[in-house]
Amino acid sequence: VHGIFTVEKMEKKDNIIKSQINTLCELYKLQKEDIDEIRKVLSADTIQSSIGAGNLKLTSLVFPIKNTNQFYIPSLATPLETLEQPDFYVQLQNGTEKNSEKWIAYKQFLKNYKKLKDAKTTLAKHQLVSDLVKELSFIEDFIYGNNILHSECALTLSLLSLQRTSNDRVIKKVSQLYFNDYYTKKGKTVYESTYTAKSDGVQAGIKFRISYSNKGEEEKFEPTYFIKTHIYGSLLHGKGYCSEPAKIDLRELFIYKVLKYIGLGAKVHFYFDALSAGGLYIASQDLAFSKIWGRKKEFILYSKLAGDFKLKAKATGELVEERKGIIEVDVISRIMGLIDTISNTDNFGVVHCGSWQKWKIIDFRLPDGVFEEELYNQFLFGNSRYGVDDGSFIAGTIKNQDFCPQKIKIAAQFLSLIHISEPTRPRLISYAVFCLQKK
Repeated sequence: VHGIFTVEKMEKKDNIIKSQINTLCELYKLQKEDIDEIRKVLSADTIQSSIGAGNLKLTSLVFPIKNTNQFYIPSLATPLETLEQPDFYVQLQNGTEKNSEKWIAYKQFLKNYKKLKDAKTTLAKHQLVSDLVKELSFIEDFIYGNNILHSECALTLSLLSLQRTSNDRVIKKVSQLYFNDYYTKKGKTVYESTYTAKSDGVQAGIKFRISYSNKGEEEKFEPTYFIKTHIYGSLLHGKGYCSEPAKIDLRELFIYKVLKYIGLGAKVHFYFDALSAGGLYIASQDLAFSKIWGRKKEFILYSKLAGDFKLKAKATGELVEERKGIIEVDVISRIMGLIDTISNTDNFGVVHCGSWQKWKIIDFRLPDGVFEEELYNQFLFGNSRYGVDDGSFIAGTIKNQDFCPQKIKIAAQFLSLIHISEPTRPRLISYAVFCLQKK
């Protein structure tokens, strides 16, 4: 009986869909491919329920593209609540009048996108993806300005995500949109933006400079941002290929913010390419930039200072401020389990501003494990899983046992600036800070 009821129910639904399609065919000169697309949409129970409840009009599923014999049919990737809002349909109708060329290009793009499923080889798939990225560049402004298409693309174009995030043109465009909006909302007058290629590291990215002034003032400020994909995002051309979009690791974003708030990191911005599933960008502000007109700041990588520090240490044995900076970088790296900081002299350095100086971490690799119980002893003896040159100034600071009392005093003073109560779970970063404070 249940089987007979199910068959009757399916036949009833099929008859309803046929009747709905016939109604649309009487109104519009639909092609076979249009009818096939509409049948897919109408087969969804959510669509039928919405039509039955009067929330969605049948005719709203077909949009004639003006001055052509073509139609746009929203896909099931478009959220139902979006389809049910009349003002979005007005927006679509306006779009057909003003952008018929881009509507046709968008339809062709979706058709070509479906070919990815039929690609026989990896090489063929990569070529299709490359072609699709070029096609998308022509219509992306059109998509950004249309909520329905935006929703549709965000859910269906995942295969293009890494290709887009590694594309300099896309990074430039998304960065310009973000920072123009950011500074405008802060009441600034925004001028031109300039870009240069990212020359180091493995993550795809660019060097971005924007020019702005405060309202009513003539002086222009020009902060530079070093922009890259997140740690599991696309790589620079020639440094590897990620075949599938990778998930964003929130630890990376958390660490960047913690470093900023405790004074050991740059100011950072996180923003997305709305057409990419994993298109998150991290923009670190140049540490030499100052919001105070006329103030001069300079950031120098440790790699450029190491030789000079080593010679001065041999001659005087002092350099207290420099050793203090090294210890602060070492302590926070151990607490957070950061890799590739103290052992990579291109990932940290010092900011100079007059007589003032402050050490900063500009890059790192994520921790590969949880908090280690022997963290305090490791700090005392200065061991490192990735090692430092025994003859270096760094080794003389973190491994020299004669310097251990001063090292403990500097670390205690630094940790006292991080106000934190005892956590309830022993595997959090805050627990590592708490334990070192107690020691």
